[in-house]
This record gives sequence, C-alpha cells and structure tokens, in this order.
Amino acid sequence: MKLRGSLMRAFKLGGIHKQTTTESKTYTRYPKIHEVHIDEENKAVRFTFTLPDGANPDLVLKQEWVFKQCFGNNIEIDGKVKKFILWCYAKEMKTNIPYEFKIIQPHCKDKIIPIMCGVDRSGKMNVKDMLEEHHMLLTGTTGSGKSSLIRGVLTSLILHSSPDEVQFLLGDLKYSEFGIYKRLPHVLGVFMDAKSLLPPLQMIEKEMVRRGKLLDEMDVESIYELEVKLPTIVVCIDEVILLKDNPKIMKIIESISCIGRSNGVYLMLSMQRGDAKSLGGQLKNNLTFRISGKQSDETNAKISGLKQSVELVNAGRMILSTQGKEKVIQVPYMDKKTSKGLLDPLKVKQEKSELEDVAVRKVNEFSLDEVFDSEPKG
Repeated sequence: MKLRGSLMRAFKLGGIHKQTTTESKTYTRYPKIHEVHIDEENKAVRFTFTLPDGANPDLVLKQEWVFKQCFGNNIEIDGKVKKFILWCYAKEMKTNIPYEFKIIQPHCKDKIIPIMCGVDRSGKMNVKDMLEEHHMLLTGTTGSGKSSLIRGVLTSLILHSSPDEVQFLLGDLKYSEFGIYKRLPHVLGVFMDAKSLLPPLQMIEKEMVRRGKLLDEMDVESIYELEVKLPTIVVCIDEVILLKDNPKIMKIIESISCIGRSNGVYLMLSMQRGDAKSLGGQLKNNLTFRISGKQSDETNAKISGLKQSVELVNAGRMILSTQGKEKVIQVPYMDKKTSKGLLDPLKVKQEKSELEDVAVRKVNEFSLDEVFDSEPKG
C-alpha cells in the first residue's frame, strides 16, 4: 500500500490524469494500478498501470522526472498508448563492465545472428538476433563508446559463428577501427575509402539478385529455409556519413536495407547522429535496430530516433531501441588489444581476400570517372 501511495503521488505531481467537467462538478480520474510486484532476485519493484481513456500517453514519458523524484534515478518505463510498466531498481547500473565472451556466449544460443548489446538495469546481458531485429544503426558522439560496442559486436559474432555461417564486408572510413579483422576467414575484405568499397558492394548487390532468383525458384521466403545453407553477409561501415556524397554506394546500401533481409544480407552502420537528411528517409526507416550513445544535446537525440531523454553521461551507457521499445544498457568495454588477442588465433596467412582482389582489379581496370559515374563493365 505504501508503494501504491508513492505511485499515486507521482501521478498527482506530474498531472497524469484525465479531467471531466460537468455543469456542477469536475471529476479527476487517475491511472489504474493493476499490480505492484516486488522482485527479490533483481531487487526491483514493478508497477503495472493503465491510463484512463482520453489521457495523453505522452505525459508518462515527458514527466519521467516526477517518477525519478519519487523512486530515484534507477527507473525504466515501458509502454505506448494505454498500458505502462514502471520498473524501479534499488541499485545503480554498473558504469564499467569488462568484455568477457564466456558470459556473452550462453546468450548467443538459438540465435542465427547474435548481436551483443549490453547489460540492462536488471543486470541481464542483452543479446539480440539480427534476423528478427533487421538492419542496425549505431549512433553517438566521439567518446560515447560506439567503437567499443562495434568491436564487441563483431568479435562476439566471429567467435560464435563459423565462416560458413557469417561473413563480413567492412568499411573502415576512419582508417582506424577494422585493421584487427584483416586475414580472418570470416572477413571478405576491409576497405578504407569509397573507391575501393564500391566494387565489392556491387558484387554483393549481384549476389542478392542471385539469391533472390534462387528463393523464387525454390518458393521460399528467406535463405534460411533453403536446404543448401548460404552464409549471412553483414556489411558493416563505420562513419557511413562520409559516403553520403557517393550516390552509387548509397543506392546499393539503400537497396540492401530494402531487400537484403530475405537474402541474408544485413547492414550495420555507424555515425555520430542518424538524421534522415544525411541517410535518406527510406534508409533510416529500414534501420529499425538502433543503439545510441551520448548525443551532444536532446535535439540530436530526437534526430537519432530516440524517444527517451536520458542523460547518457558515462562512456558505454546507451539506449537500445528494438521493435519500438527502448531500454538503457551499459555496453561491455572492449579495447583493441583484447579483441586482437581473441581473434589472432583464428587468422590465416593470406594476402588478400577474393573481394579485395576484385576491388583492386576493378579500380585499376577503369578510369576514376568510369568507376564512379557509369556502370562497371564486365
């Protein structure tokens, strides 16, 4: 009853109610509290409540500060229209979580493309399946922990999957992130600029067409229903915004976002803020799996597609947004040295991958104008 009273106090302080006025009286209807559940294991309290008909649901999220005043900063609100769940945790989230694959690995089971995201307020490691969540967008300012997240995601996926299951095409436009992934059997190639990245992307576009025809012939909806197994291809580009002035590349990336999922081709793109003007509205709408770290201000947070106005003050503190739901997570810290130590035993002695060879041949074969301004020959 004391907890119910605290929640009712929050409703009153935040003006979360619906008023109906008649000729003689004004009636105030507050949300109905259905359940107060004390979770001993997670040391948290879960409230379930519904808004009265006609009450504006935006009030709940906009008045989040009122709930924090009543229950502390460690809260999480989930809901959209009428029904909401409020979690209130007794402990602060950890601010520094080291990367340990042995902790992540059990959460990867039964997932085709497991993506390590981070630890939520309850202490649970969140690992999503890209097959269900679709294409991924990572945003956040310099120092927000975005690079550490990318290393953790790629390293975990490589350690969990064989090269026959998942392959990567990596675009390292900052010349600083993906060198540790060279010579891995999972990696089709690491490309540093638009000139070298275009030919392999064109090859993947042709591969999507080939797979699409195969799906039509076999009358199935995705490559994962085929008897002959084909590898998932993940196109990961760091600072994709640097490619916005290259229409050929951006057209292929948008095409992957539209038809890649059924063909087993997925995008993992990162940039500082995910605005539609830079990415294109259709591409941004197809990047439904989002993780965002600290933004420079609340406006940029909204531009990146976040509904919550959460202070992401710590490096690695991010918001995971999937299927319209958001939660705060802490991303395990992964530095290059740790990632290199885990991946070096998997590396093979080879100079270039097939796609890297093709990229070099095509760039040398055509003039610069032909590569960027006309369709490639052959």
